[in-house]
Amino acid sequence: MIKIIYTWKDNPALTREQCEQHYLNVHTRLAVQNMENSDGVVAYVQSRVKSCIVHDYNNPVGRIAEPDFDRMVELYVASEEVLNAMMDPAALNDTFADHVHFQNVDIPGSLKIYIVDETIPFQRNFRVG
Repeated sequence: MIKIIYTWKDNPALTREQCEQHYLNVHTRLAVQNMENSDGVVAYVQSRVKSCIVHDYNNPVGRIAEPDFDRMVELYVASEEVLNAMMDPAALNDTFADHVHFQNVDIPGSLKIYIVDETIPFQRNFRVG
């Protein structure tokens, strides 16, 4: 299993709500359509940053800070082959073209993509909702 994490900041010309509505109602549909064509996509998890608390080594109390990103997506894929197929620029044209409608695309590193190794040292089954 391979985990990919995507992070970005909201488009500053839009409100948080406008970015969120477009992302959830338009972009998510585009992304899911691309994923439905691959049996190797296992999960697509969306997260919205609510707040950011920073702890400095010498001050463990913490403080509220501007988050490095506004949204994070976790994508789980079954293999390296699936990952490579998903990263094919031709397969991503429609989804990348849509980024201007909710992402700040005018900053360096406007979309950060992390391919990570995941370790789960503790897990409890729970139901959301």
